Amino acid sequence: MQKSVTVVDRIPPSTPSVNSISYKSKYISGRAEANSTVSAYVGSKKIGSTKADKYGKYQMKISPIKKGTSIKVIAIDKAGNKSGGKTVKVR
Repeated sequence: MQKSVTVVDRIPPSTPSVNSISYKSKYISGRAEANSTVSAYVGSKKIGSTKADKYGKYQMKISPIKKGTSIKVIAIDKAGNKSGGKTVKVR
């Protein structure tokens, strides 16, 4: 007798890493869970989103942002689990 079991992924991805961002930057890059969707926010406004590759690397295009602005980056996996946010200040 065979039984089918469905495993539900409820584990959020780890907080993404973010490389430093300057006011001249045109991209935000770093590492996140492989194949997760990575989004960046200034306050509650989404400024960019991209998908991490199979190695977890991501790079999203952004418009230049004013020095001193805080950017929060989060990752969401295929199951919809949201990571903690990594906040970086624009230098």
